[in-house]
Amino acid sequence: MTASSETGKACAFELLARSHPSPLIRGCFRSEIKAIQVTAAVRGMDAVVGMDAFRPSSLTSCLEGVDVAVVVTPFDATRGFERDSELSENMIHAAVTAGVRRIIYVGSWTVKEPQRLHGIAQRFYSTENYLKHELPDDVEWTVLRGGYFMNNFLHLFKDSIRADGVIRFPKIMVPAVDTRDIGRCAAALALEPTDVHHGKVYHMSGPVVLSMQDIADVLSRALRTKVRFEELSVDAWCADKIPALVELVQYLVKEQALAVPFHPEHISQILGGGEDPTSLEVWAKEHRAVF
Repeated sequence: MTASSETGKACAFELLARSHPSPLIRGCFRSEIKAIQVTAAVRGMDAVVGMDAFRPSSLTSCLEGVDVAVVVTPFDATRGFERDSELSENMIHAAVTAGVRRIIYVGSWTVKEPQRLHGIAQRFYSTENYLKHELPDDVEWTVLRGGYFMNNFLHLFKDSIRADGVIRFPKIMVPAVDTRDIGRCAAALALEPTDVHHGKVYHMSGPVVLSMQDIADVLSRALRTKVRFEELSVDAWCADKIPALVELVQYLVKEQALAVPFHPEHISQILGGGEDPTSLEVWAKEHRAVF
């Protein structure tokens, strides 16, 4: 698996928790520093360092003998978005060439609007098409379309909450999801012994659709401090943002509750046992120290 992300780490944790004896989990890393950080937190994962999807031949040692590959779309803010789908496809191709027969791909909800959300959707859209149309018939695949991440709230609002107890953003409505739930779903799929999930696309969303005022109220309770919502205009928020984020926020404001697919039943279905998606309140309480 590509294990550098929060989703990848959560997948590894869940694999170790769900399976006894523990399966062999092999994490692929470009950086030795990142590998050390992740394996220190995820005991029991075998790390392979020096993997670079720009050099597909470098991926072979990580993928040989693997039954299931979990591919999380790579992200490097310094590199930009333009080649992310190429890198994902290189990883998938290398996995199939090495004999992997099940692919679990973590993509994004933004592929539903490849033109209106081109800046972000370009990272994922062609990879989904690659899975659907380019794989051999004997290779199974499943897509988990990541939703709007709760982690975004930490990056967006941490500083202003610390400064004056205010979150400033345009009015949107999102079914925010905990990225760890996506990783847990990837693990559950990887351990599924049948092909029941082959060819399926699942939407990863939180348990409820939240307005910005809802988010402020939940953060107030979870962080034990008053958090107010102050609406910003789209133009004001977007003034210094990259085009991909401008597209995204304009879309979220226009479409409101219909913007991000809302299917909490997909996480519950995959995890089984009556497990529901993590609520924002639970997530925020667990992250109180970093707010």
